[in-house]
Amino acid sequence: MRAYSRRMPQTATYWCASGATPDGAGGLDFSRVPPQLVRCRWQDKAVLFRSVDGQELTSSAIVYTDRRVEPRGYLALGDWTELMNDEGYVDPASACNAREIRQIDRSPNLRGTLVLNKVYL
Repeated sequence: MRAYSRRMPQTATYWCASGATPDGAGGLDFSRVPPQLVRCRWQDKAVLFRSVDGQELTSSAIVYTDRRVEPRGYLALGDWTELMNDEGYVDPASACNAREIRQIDRSPNLRGTLVLNKVYL
């Protein structure tokens, strides 16, 4: 399925949670995960939503992405793919205003040929 990408003029950097390793404190270590660029439409907008476990949360941004992303991953507006330190890639939680992906909605069109990915940060 294709994505609604024609109306996505911005670029964001995405760190995938599946490649990260546990950091020993309940979080994830992204230092070995190469970030990817995604096309998006980023809106700094507070929206009340319900998490997978039923908690009511408020987003800090809504991002429409050109591809599927995963919860617990991170998104940062702009291109941050070149940032590296001595241990590898920069941890998105501590740099470049990256925000954790907390919820994802996927909406296919009626024909099933396009999918809108709505990400809550």
